[in-house]
Amino acid sequence: MSRARSTTASTAGSTTGSLAGSTSSKSPAVSFIDSKIPGGLPYPDVDGISPTTSTQLSMASRVHERRSEFTRPQATRIRVGSWNVAAFKGTELDLAGWFVRGKGVSEALSGMSLSDKNTDRTEGFEEQEARWSKYQSTIPKHDPGSLPAGEEVGIYALGLQEVVDISSAAEALRPYTDPAPANKFKEAVQSKLPPGYELVAERQLIGLLLLIWASPTVLPQISWTSTTSVGTGLMGYMGNKGAVTARIVLGGTTRLVFINSHLSAGTGKAEAERRNWDAQQVEARTRFDPIVCDQL
Repeated sequence: MSRARSTTASTAGSTTGSLAGSTSSKSPAVSFIDSKIPGGLPYPDVDGISPTTSTQLSMASRVHERRSEFTRPQATRIRVGSWNVAAFKGTELDLAGWFVRGKGVSEALSGMSLSDKNTDRTEGFEEQEARWSKYQSTIPKHDPGSLPAGEEVGIYALGLQEVVDISSAAEALRPYTDPAPANKFKEAVQSKLPPGYELVAERQLIGLLLLIWASPTVLPQISWTSTTSVGTGLMGYMGNKGAVTARIVLGGTTRLVFINSHLSAGTGKAEAERRNWDAQQVEARTRFDPIVCDQL
């Protein structure tokens, strides 16, 4: 059976970073010149006011200190799932139950102990595997789910690997991407999402597939979505290995980047070095559409 992993995280809007302030022991003449810098504090010309020198560093610090005046922090729960489906038929039948509803997740991954579940009612592995041969879902019956699910999640980000058989030369060397595998996985997830969730980003590279949905409350806050892909397979460029990546801007301040990668396999030193090379290529060659700040 293929193994899947799912995690849930929270993020909040971010603002200008804080930089440490600095002072200067310059002469009054130099301090006066510094005060003419746009945004700098004026050189005192009134008795009783102590001389103060302002720098660009201290201005950033002041902006950070007053961020509560012009920002509205908001927490958003994000679920990120990764699954190498190994081109198995029928994996789409289990996808929504695991990813959307949080079912079939081991206690170790969910942070729960065995005593937190009614193990007398939860179906065992034997019964689950018996249904797989009948092309039925293998999500355990009577599993209430052990993770936040449904409308509790603002963004669902799903990364799948090997949605097609990349060991096949016909698939690995295909000059175009077949959308049929992606469509069945999209439909499987979309059918179980709460009403109003929309697909905001999608990218496929041969067997790699990245899908991102947003809730009705989060959707209006998303802008500047951009996706790209980098192939690092045969000859260092083919798409049988590599990564698909998506960037979204949340709330006009927070940039989120999701990377779904499938790198070279193997346990030897040479294989590890090749994976490191793959990762370096993904980082170096990933390019998103530019963000025009005055339109945020």
